[in-house]
Amino acid sequence: MSGVTFPLIVESGLGAEFGTLSVTSPKQTHEQESSHNPALQAGNEALSAADWPRAFELFRKAATQNPSSAEAWAGIATAAYWIPDEEAILEARERAFHLYCERGDTQEAAEMAAWLGVDWLELRGQEGLANGWMQRASRLITGRRTTREGVRVAQLSTRLLMLTGAPASKVKRRAARAATLARQMGMPEIEALMLASEGHARLNVGDVRNAIKCLDEAAAIILSSECTDLTSAALTLCSLMGACERTRDFDRARQWCAAARQFSEDRGFPVVLSICRPHYAAVLMWRGHWPEAEEHLRIGSRELTEFMPPFAVGALALMGSLRWKQGRWDEAEAIFEQIRLEPAAQVGIAELAASRGDDQTAIDIVERHLRTVAIDDKLERGPALEVLIRCLISSGDSGLASQHLAELKAIAGTVGSQSLRAAAAFAEGMLASATARWEDAEHLLGDAAGLYEREGAPFESARARTELAQTLCQRGRLDAAAREAQVADESFMRIGARREADRAGQLLDQINNRRKAATKDGAGVLTAREGEVLTLLAEGRSNQEIAESLVLSVRTVERHISNIYQKLGLEGRNARTAAAAHLHRVSAPPSVARSA
Repeated sequence: MSGVTFPLIVESGLGAEFGTLSVTSPKQTHEQESSHNPALQAGNEALSAADWPRAFELFRKAATQNPSSAEAWAGIATAAYWIPDEEAILEARERAFHLYCERGDTQEAAEMAAWLGVDWLELRGQEGLANGWMQRASRLITGRRTTREGVRVAQLSTRLLMLTGAPASKVKRRAARAATLARQMGMPEIEALMLASEGHARLNVGDVRNAIKCLDEAAAIILSSECTDLTSAALTLCSLMGACERTRDFDRARQWCAAARQFSEDRGFPVVLSICRPHYAAVLMWRGHWPEAEEHLRIGSRELTEFMPPFAVGALALMGSLRWKQGRWDEAEAIFEQIRLEPAAQVGIAELAASRGDDQTAIDIVERHLRTVAIDDKLERGPALEVLIRCLISSGDSGLASQHLAELKAIAGTVGSQSLRAAAAFAEGMLASATARWEDAEHLLGDAAGLYEREGAPFESARARTELAQTLCQRGRLDAAAREAQVADESFMRIGARREADRAGQLLDQINNRRKAATKDGAGVLTAREGEVLTLLAEGRSNQEIAESLVLSVRTVERHISNIYQKLGLEGRNARTAAAAHLHRVSAPPSVARSA
């Protein structure tokens, strides 16, 4: 397609929004015409078989034989969408609209007008024309909203709301009403699409539980019905896959991907698998199965670029993110350059800039992106906020990072997914570390690493462990720091994250060098007071006895003991014994630093 394109997949760091696009066969208002025009009948059969090029040629033949056939022109527009041929879509759809109007079929005309509303926005970015055509459709269908055409107009107007970024609450209400109408009219594919749209609107405001219910039901309808509208069915299944990607619900994603694959094979409609491949690849990327993810992205990107270019944006954005994680930054940059203006690419481009040390560019990119995302679109804002907070911390602006952290924590609380809780803990842990709140940082980063690990996310878990190792090192807990750095290094190596493995490996070397130095110097890192406490500890004194001997409070003694353990890299219930053993191992009493 040429001109401005609004992709049917609207994605970010965490997902994708599919929803309300329905491609239907032209209605047979005049059955007699179909019987007298074999090309028209054959064109409809080709549409049912998803043979878009053949359908396009047959409908063109039918229109040549009978230029006043509204059904033939509507068929041309339908087939042209999937070839794709942008000019043919708009020309044929408008011809069909006028022909329906001339013969008094206002309901069919209304549906064509609604399609033109979506077309002008998706294909040309003309919001004024889009709204004008949708208003025309609404006026023509007034009083006939419970007809099949009225249901389709309601579906398409919901689609337009989503494309124009209407509030999620409005989309949710409109989609729910359209789904009810479709159910009453016996139109299962449209009902499924509207349930999917309602589900995505609920996702946007963080109502994950009810959103998934809507999406599961939508997919169940498609798989249990005798679908005549293959494209609507395909988009419903892929809509669920997109939702699973956004919420990182990987078990459900595997289930529905298998169902979509079976649907595709049973119906001879490979486009389903092509659309779903990027979403399944996102699942594989999260799980650390990068070679398999790359294969799905490679095939899916090629197929979508050839047959459905708007859908290829999401696949390319994921491929760019995969190359960034692999440490193949130049390749990632080349991919992102192809789609640098697309919303789906912004978080990935910012991550790449931050990895190269250009925090300010990353901040600018994410801030611009967030200004275009509604405040209640929680799943869209979450991944962008994660990057923004990290970059603000790195650039030294802890105050602004704290403000954005409050929003991320609120989103995590509302959505309730473990992955978002992990992201919030990771961001808060990094902020605590940057402000020298080492104990808080240790707890938060440890929680983040554990949550990510339980969610099956090795890359994210290893990043959290790397930051945790740095914090432990700052606290003097060198043995614990070395263990975390070692786990992170091995995890990065296992999945193929080359640059991150190098970073974790360098940190491990630094920690080990400090451990060696500490071993040579004995307890040289201790203050004079800590040395006195350690001596009494080695004699087996209790905290109360140490406090009385040194004329300190028990609480102060406890703090000194905690610092000793940290500096000596000791932890656990046997730390007191290990501290005493450490003192006896050195050949002379600990050389202590002069207290201030």
